Amino acid sequence: MQITNDTILILGAYGLAGRTIAQGLAQTTDHPLILAGRNAAKLSALMAKLASTSDTDAERIRLLVVDGSDSRAVGDACKQARLVVNAMGPYALNGANVAKTVIEAGASYLDVANEQIHYKRLRVLEPEAKRNGLMLATATGVIPGVSTLLTVKLLETMPDATSAHIAFVQFRHAYADSGLGSIMSGVLDSGFKPVARVKEKDKPVTLGRSTRKIRFQDPFGTQRCLEVPTIDTLTLSNRHDFHDLHTWFYLGDQPTWLFDVIRLLKPQRRRWAYILLERIIRQMNDLEHSRALKQGLTAETLLSVTLSNEQTTRTGNLVMTDGAILMRYLPAAIIRRWFDGGSISPGLMTPLDVLTFDDLLNVAGDAIVKVDLDG
Repeated sequence: MQITNDTILILGAYGLAGRTIAQGLAQTTDHPLILAGRNAAKLSALMAKLASTSDTDAERIRLLVVDGSDSRAVGDACKQARLVVNAMGPYALNGANVAKTVIEAGASYLDVANEQIHYKRLRVLEPEAKRNGLMLATATGVIPGVSTLLTVKLLETMPDATSAHIAFVQFRHAYADSGLGSIMSGVLDSGFKPVARVKEKDKPVTLGRSTRKIRFQDPFGTQRCLEVPTIDTLTLSNRHDFHDLHTWFYLGDQPTWLFDVIRLLKPQRRRWAYILLERIIRQMNDLEHSRALKQGLTAETLLSVTLSNEQTTRTGNLVMTDGAILMRYLPAAIIRRWFDGGSISPGLMTPLDVLTFDDLLNVAGDAIVKVDLDG
C-alpha cells in the first residue's frame, strides 16, 4: 500500500472499538488504512474479516505490528498517517500521552474515550493542536458521543430543562470479548474524582456509592444502575445551564462492594493492581456474557435521556442492535468531515462541535432498531 497524506492509522485495531471503527472506515471511505496492534495473528484475522464483509479493496489496507506502550514506535507509525484513531483504552492510563505523540508527529487525533481526566489532559494539548492546524477529537463513542447528540436533540423541544439523566442499559455484549474496556475506563477514572452536576455545582462521585433504580421502556424493565460520570458532564454543562446532570449504567450482577476494594488497590497508580483488577473483571465479564447467552438475552441496547424542569419531564429513547454498533458510524462521519475540510476547526472537539443527532440517524442505517423522542 502506498502511503498518502490521506492515510488513517488505527491503533488497537483489533479491539472492540478499533475493529468497529475500522469496519466503518472501510465501508464508508476510500482512505488508505493502517491497522496497528501488538498481535500479528489478530491483525490478520481482522483484515480477513474486513475483506469478506465490506467489499473492501484490500490493496488500501496495511497491517503494522506495533506495541502501543512503545512511544517511539507509536511516533514512527503516526508519521505515516494524516489522522490517527486511538482505540487503546483505558484512556485514563496513557491516552493523553498517545495523543501528544500523535500531535507531535503532525497528525490529527480521534478517540472514543469517556474518562473526564482524559478530556482535561487533552485541554492541555489543545493549543499545540490549534497551532499546527490539527483536530483533537474525543468522546466519539456511544456514551459519551451519541448520548451527547441525543441530549442536545431533546433540548430543542425543551430548552428550559434544568435536569438531565443519561442512562445506558444492555443485558449482554455483542461479543464475548467486549465490555472490559468500558468497565476499566470507569474504574480508573474513579481514582481521579470525576464529577456530576448537582444543584448547579460539580460534585465528585464515589464509584459504587451512587446507584438508582430506573424504569426503562419495555423490554428493558426496571433496573439498578450505577452512576459513572463521563465527559458528557463537562461538555453538556458548557452548552446548557443544567442544575443537575447524571450518567447511569446498568450494573448487572456486579457487587457494589467490589468498588470499595478497587479504591483500596488504587489501580490507577499501581501497575500490579491494574493487572490483577483487569483479570478479575475479565472473568466476571465472561461469566456475565455466558449467563446472558444461556438465558437467551439479545445484544440490543437502550440509550435513554430524560430531561426535566419543575413542570415537565421528557424522555428520548434510542434502541441499537448492540452497544458498540454506532462506533462504526459516528467516528467515520467525523473523519469524513475533517478530510472534506472547512466544517471542523482545529483543536479539541467532540461530536457536539461537528454533527447533530439527525446527521447520525442519516448514516446509521440498520444499526438503529427504534427511535422515540416523544416519551
